[in-house]
Amino acid sequence: MKQALKTIGFMVLIATVFGAGVTGIRLNTRAILERNRNLAFQRAVVNVFGLAAGIDDPDYAKLYQERVTREELVDPETQQPITCYTAYADAAKQQPEAVGFEFTGRGFWAPISGIMALNLDRTKTIGLTILEQQETPGLGGRVAEGEFTDQFRQGIVASPDPKGRPLRVSSTPPAADSPNAGRHVDTITGATQTSMAMDRMLNEALVAYDRAYQAAKQGGHANELR
Repeated sequence: MKQALKTIGFMVLIATVFGAGVTGIRLNTRAILERNRNLAFQRAVVNVFGLAAGIDDPDYAKLYQERVTREELVDPETQQPITCYTAYADAAKQQPEAVGFEFTGRGFWAPISGIMALNLDRTKTIGLTILEQQETPGLGGRVAEGEFTDQFRQGIVASPDPKGRPLRVSSTPPAADSPNAGRHVDTITGATQTSMAMDRMLNEALVAYDRAYQAAKQGGHANELR
C-alpha cells in the first residue's frame, strides 16, 4: 500500500514538474512569436514607405516608432474601419512625406492582405507590400514578390477616376497616349485569377480609403497629416 502511494506521488510530482515546464516553454515561445510578428510587421511598414533606404543595418522597430503614426478612419458607406499610416521625414514628426492604408480582399484561394503606400497628396503609389497570402506557390503566390510589388514604387496613378477604376491590373498595357497609361499594373504571369483578385481588391480599397478620407475631412477630423 505504501509502495503504491509512493509510486502515485512520484507520478504526480513528475506530471506537475513536466506540466509546469511545458507551460513555461509555451508562454515563453508565445512571447517570442508575438515579438517576432510585431517586428516583421514593423519591417513591412518601414519598407513599404522606403524609410530604411540607404541605412546600413536599420533598426526597424526604432524607425517605425520614430517615423510612423497610425490611426483609424471609417468608410462612411460600409462603416468599416481602415487602418491608416503617415510616414515622416524625420523623428520630429513635423514633416509628413507619405500616407498608406491596410487592405484585405479575397484572393483566388484565400484572403490577401497588405499595405499600399501613396504620396502625400494621395495621387500616386510609392509602394505595396503583401502581409499575408495563401496563393499557389510559384504562380499566384508571386503576388508578394518584387516582380509584382515593385511596380508600385514607380508611381502608379491611383487617384479617383470618374471614368473608371483608380488603377488597372492588366496583361495588356494601354497605348502610351491613353489616359489610363499611368494607371497600368502588369499582371502576374500565369496567375490570371490572382491578378484579377488584386485588381478588384486594390481598387475597392482605394475607393474606400478616399471615401473615408473625404468624410473625415468634411467632418473636421482630417488633420494636417493626411
